[in-house]
Amino acid sequence: MTISEIFSAIAISGLVGTMFTMGLTLTLDNFKAIVRTPIGLSVGLFGQLILLPATAVALSLALGLSPAIAIGLLIIAACPGGATSNSFSYIAGGDLALSVALTAISSMVAFITIPLVIGFGLEILDPRQTRIELPLASTSLQVFTTTALPVMAGMVFRKFQPEIAAKITSPIFWISFAAIIVPFAALIMGLQSGIGDLTLSAMSGALLSVLMLLLGYAIAWLARLGREQQIAVTLEVGMQNFGLVVVIVPQILKEPFYLAPGVSYLASALLCGATLAFLLRRFGPGTQIAGLANQ
Repeated sequence: MTISEIFSAIAISGLVGTMFTMGLTLTLDNFKAIVRTPIGLSVGLFGQLILLPATAVALSLALGLSPAIAIGLLIIAACPGGATSNSFSYIAGGDLALSVALTAISSMVAFITIPLVIGFGLEILDPRQTRIELPLASTSLQVFTTTALPVMAGMVFRKFQPEIAAKITSPIFWISFAAIIVPFAALIMGLQSGIGDLTLSAMSGALLSVLMLLLGYAIAWLARLGREQQIAVTLEVGMQNFGLVVVIVPQILKEPFYLAPGVSYLASALLCGATLAFLLRRFGPGTQIAGLANQ
């Protein structure tokens, strides 16, 4: 077993752990938010499943990115939201039920949407690419076992052991988060060759995260959602589950250098998301910043 394979196995364990902790925070009542907020849910899913991949493709074409960088962006865009967006939505005073529902639904259907989005995007970005094979069945199965299945397991555990679930959620989440980030950082250190223009790679990842936060807010504002729903949709569309990227790239696509744009994307998404969340928390309803969201 190579070092890269060991790092990938650790990252997969981290992803499963974070998805399990998401399940530990969910009950069937959370999904009733779908009935209560059908417009917010529809806008959020449109932003995640359609607008985000389309923006990644458009950005790649506009900047003339190399296939390696463009495919890296596309993989990020294909992934669902993660627990981090839920945390920031809570801090910012967003609609937490909507945020959790969007994350849960996009994660549960990721085994279908990810292969479709990546396959369709590759046809546009690099139709002559012959090195990439993305078998629908095996890819769907692997994504399902690392996303939807742990979420369901967490929900079942919480139902029967709610007190234990409340105690273990935070420790498991942070341990799992570290299990994703540390191997990812180690893998990135060896990617100087094969990436191409590192500056352009970094810029594209950061630009995607900023664009999607802006576009997430734009579609929520255009849909005339309330302030809390605008916050939830903005953060869900602008912050993806990066742990899943670490699974897809080394394990399924077998090309670690597709991780390159994710370095700046992860840093930018965390920085911008955290800044936005704390600003919205600091300048709550009735303030000038909050008023902008209600105009």
